[in-house]
Parts: sequence; structure tokens; C-alpha cells
Amino acid sequence: MKDFIILGGGNSGYISALILKTAFPEMQIQIIESKNIGIIGVGEGSTEHWNNFLKYIGINQLEMIWECGATYKSGIFYKNWKKRDYYHIVSGDYNLCYNDYFPKYGKLISENQDPIELVSRWFTKNEFPKIYIEKENKGLPPINQFHFDSYKLNNFLRKVAKERGIVVTEDDIISATISEDTGDIISLKSKDKEYFSSFFVDCSGFKSHIMKNTLGVKWVSYDKHFPLNSAMVWQSDATEIIDCYTTAEARDYGWTWKIPTQDRIGNGYVYSDSFATEDMILDEIEKKYGKVEIQKKVKFNPGKLEKFWVKNCIGVGLSGSFVEPLEATALTSVIQQMFAFTLYYPSKDDDRYNEIIDGMFDNIVDYVQLHYICDRNDTSFWKYCKNDLVLTDNIKRYLKLWKNRLPQKNELNTPWGMFNAENYIIAFYSLGLFDTKKIKQEYDIMMSETQKSHLNVELDKLKNFEKNSDFFSHRKLLSLMKELC
Repeated sequence: MKDFIILGGGNSGYISALILKTAFPEMQIQIIESKNIGIIGVGEGSTEHWNNFLKYIGINQLEMIWECGATYKSGIFYKNWKKRDYYHIVSGDYNLCYNDYFPKYGKLISENQDPIELVSRWFTKNEFPKIYIEKENKGLPPINQFHFDSYKLNNFLRKVAKERGIVVTEDDIISATISEDTGDIISLKSKDKEYFSSFFVDCSGFKSHIMKNTLGVKWVSYDKHFPLNSAMVWQSDATEIIDCYTTAEARDYGWTWKIPTQDRIGNGYVYSDSFATEDMILDEIEKKYGKVEIQKKVKFNPGKLEKFWVKNCIGVGLSGSFVEPLEATALTSVIQQMFAFTLYYPSKDDDRYNEIIDGMFDNIVDYVQLHYICDRNDTSFWKYCKNDLVLTDNIKRYLKLWKNRLPQKNELNTPWGMFNAENYIIAFYSLGLFDTKKIKQEYDIMMSETQKSHLNVELDKLKNFEKNSDFFSHRKLLSLMKELC
């Protein structure tokens, strides 16, 4: 009998298993995966929380980069969402605080600078300062986000799991046995075998075999907040210049992603089938990209489980929640959810765990939805977003709260959340949601003339560093790092 059985061998299943094995090394963990069920995605991106995962379980970053065909990701390039394109990149050089206030952001926004001025410029040029490859820096750029080849990542995580003593079994689960006395799950059954465990982790994807189909946990739809519910994905050839950001480009009926890995580019079009047919989407894709081979079509219902922890099971990854691909929250949701679980499992405090993961999900929902508050009204889809999209209560509050001032450092301390004040500052400014005259008033009152002078010196130093440093291309950097590895 195992301590934990994880149903599903996608990336969420292996991430969950590795976190559990690290937190509880004496416990027996088994993954049951089906060879008949593939993983979703042609390319996949992470947030900065991925590096926390690597450090926690003890995986070398360089090894991961080469095993997974990974590239560095500084952030997301938003193209054609507004009149001015913008980057969602939180740069440590710009987000320093003074009494919970962000003076550099305040100065640049009050001057109506282009949103690109809020980030280190070399992030946007697909270049890296040579200083970061020198030995004293261990050859690691100051970036904690990555793009992966999803299939290589899955194989890598499987290999590491087996090396750590996690049992991996290929089988197709068809049913479960539930205790008549407690309602807990006793076992999972395949055609020929029965698997017993004290606790179960449902990583079976959108089907949510245990949580929804066995325990009957309700799926709470968020479709009134997110009209997108479909995606088509395809690959294209790698290019010599490797972007160090994900491109999210607004289209007629949604948006497309471009995720560059070392050997190929993963592409996808996320759209709403309420506004466009598959043929309409394919026509738009081929007008932009030429003839492509669609590798997968995905349907999803944005939302979450009513409860993430029920009886002796938790729903993780796509089986527990999903909004849409914008902002690449899928892998991070798994990491944050499992980190939290390792803290609440010993006390079996499922109520507090469910409360925290609900908050984490709302943190994602609010920030992703914010990007659809834009001026576009050139198609039926964008007219719907502009006029009829139901905003969350938090977003309604934020729009009033921060119209005339910057969000403060400690206003968004969501336990295990992903998006903080810095993220909102960049999005609000880029989307034109600030009254910049009021932002200037705030800046002038917050900062003395002496402080402003110091700030100007600091910003000049940053610009001089970017102007005078020697740089490597992204591909050259990866090649040099391979030698270090």
C-alpha cells in the first residue's frame, strides 16, 4: 500500500510527485500513467516560480536546460493588444521599493514614457550581458523563467522521478473503490490490477477522473469572465534568433502564442467558439503563417473545482483548475499548490488549504482578465470584451483603487499567489488604466528633490550599463552554457 498515488503522468503529475518525495522522503509514492493519453502543448512556458521548484528538489538548472531544449524567458511581449505594444517583465533594476512605493515606476509613468522604459532594455533585444556568463556568476543569467519542449520536459521529469525512487506504472484506470463508511477512496482499479493508497492526487487533466467523476466534486465555470474556450496548436521551425520572451499577439477572435525552444517554436491560437468556427480560425492562421499542420485541437471550460481537497484526494493541474494559457500559469499552479499541500497535509487541514488555493486561483483570474480591458472593438469578439465581459469583483475594485495611484508593495500579498503590485503596475500603465497626471502628483509628493536626483543617477547608470556592456545573443549564450554544463 502506497502513501500517495498520483493519477496522471503529465508534467503536473511528475512535479507533484517530486515535491511530495522531497517533502516526505520516507513515504512511498506511485504514479499511474496511461500510454493512451498524451500531454497538451507544443511548447510550454513557466513563471519565475519554476526556479524555486528546481532548487527545492535539487535539479541543476543547466542540466534541465539541455535535457528539455529549454530557453530563457524574460517575460511576455503583448503585441496588438493596444496601440503601443508592451512587455510584461518585472525587472529587479526597476521594482525597488521605498516605503512600499515604487519610485522608478512612479517617475517613468508620470513622464508618460513608453512602457518599454519600465524594463531592462536588453531583455527585449534577445541579448544577455557577457558579465552573466563569467565564472563568478556561475554562468547563470538573472532570469528564473523558461520555455520548454513539453515532451522533453516530461521525459526529463520522469527520469528524475525514477531516480528518486518514485514508482512509475503504465496502466489505464477504469474505476475506483470508495469506503461506504468514510467516503474515502480505497483504491483505483484497472482491467487487471487494483492500486491501494492512503492518499490520492488527481492529475488526470480536464477529465478529472477522481475528483469529478468519482467523488462528484462540482466544476465551477468562469466562462462569464473568460469567453475563450478553444485552442489549436502547431509547430514551426526554430530560427537563428531566439526570442527571450513569449509573444502573445492579439488576433480577430482571441490571441496566438509563440514559444521558442532550442530546436523548434511552439505556436497556438486561443479563441472563442462562440465567435468563430474552426474554419475561420484556420483561415486566419494560414493568412498569417502560411500552410501549417495543426497537431492538436483543445476544448476547455475555464474554471475550477468547488473544492480542491475532498476526502483523501486533491485535484492538481488541469484536473483542479484552468483559466486559459495567457501568462503561463499552468505549471506554476501545480508548484504553488503542491508547496502549500506539503504544509497542510501533516495536520490534514483541508479547510485552510481549500481557502488558500481558492485565493491563489482568484489571483490568476484577476490578473489574466485585466488584459482584456482594452480599446479593441474591430471584431465581434473584441466588442464583446469591451462591452459585455463580466469583470470580477476584485478587478472592479482595483480599477477604482489604482486609477490615481500606484499599487503598493504589500497590497497584494496573496498566500501562494503569482501576481503582485509590480505586475499590476506594468499592466495598468501599458493598458492605459492610470491617470498619469495623478500618478505624477503622487510621485512629486512622495519623493523629495534630493531623492529624485538620486533616482535620476540610478536610472542613468542603468542606461549606461545597457549602452556600454558587451552582449551575447540568446543562442550564443546557450551554446556557451552547454560548455559549462
